[in-house]
Amino acid sequence: MQTIDEIPVWGEALPEAVNQMKEAMKYEAVYGALMADHHLGYSVPVGGVIAYEITSALMAWGLISLAVIRPFYLIPMLKRLREISIEP
Repeated sequence: MQTIDEIPVWGEALPEAVNQMKEAMKYEAVYGALMADHHLGYSVPVGGVIAYEITSALMAWGLISLAVIRPFYLIPMLKRLREISIEP
């Protein structure tokens, strides 16, 4: 494990993924790390982990993940969020 700009990186550090992680962590992140299989993603590197103190950011990332991986879960979840008065 090596540390690059306070980001722990396991495996061979890919400069593009490290830069993408630094950019993604500018938005209220408290911690981030890159796992050994990391590579470029759409907004956060695949194999990247980012921790936030605010729950709305975690909810947003969760919804994005569901939309990409399991789109059939997304619509019922959005309907439920509206029922309990939480704006997605």
